[in-house]
Amino acid sequence: MWSKFGVSSRGGAHIRHELPCQDASLCREGTGYLIAAAADGHGSRKHFRSQIGSELACIVACDCLESFVQGLATGNLPAEVEIELLKQNMLLQWRQAVEADAAQRIWTIEELLEQKELLDEEEYAALIDDRSRWIPYGTTLAALLVTEYFYLAVQIGDGEVLTISRDGVFSWPMPESEVNHGR
Repeated sequence: MWSKFGVSSRGGAHIRHELPCQDASLCREGTGYLIAAAADGHGSRKHFRSQIGSELACIVACDCLESFVQGLATGNLPAEVEIELLKQNMLLQWRQAVEADAAQRIWTIEELLEQKELLDEEEYAALIDDRSRWIPYGTTLAALLVTEYFYLAVQIGDGEVLTISRDGVFSWPMPESEVNHGR
């Protein structure tokens, strides 16, 4: 019923600056639903693990959306409070996944030396004290859940989610005021 695809590739600027591809995408299909997630790593030296952060964001988004849709009764539309809890849960689970990754891969001497040059004193102290472990993993996220009854778009950070109708008309289903900047 649906066609899905996703691809991420390392851009020219990333090649020139010897940075990895910091974007990720993931699609899942289940009985009666399709889930797609795309994450755009922040792409700066300050976010030196954003390629991992974007991969984790896609996995968490797909896991959360899959649990969400499987928890709904067939044909029911989700309530606004359920959607708000879903968004909060996605952000919480992403931060937990980042915490777990950072605990497994402690900051290297090279990473810390580079960050000492890039960050101000307060930011560097927060990095060292593990008060903001997720900053190096910085990414944006756009995820979509499509069922035969509804579709749900979730966005964290900047970027655009748009729809294209069968007759080729583009629309933006998320007003700017509703964009969640991960705070």
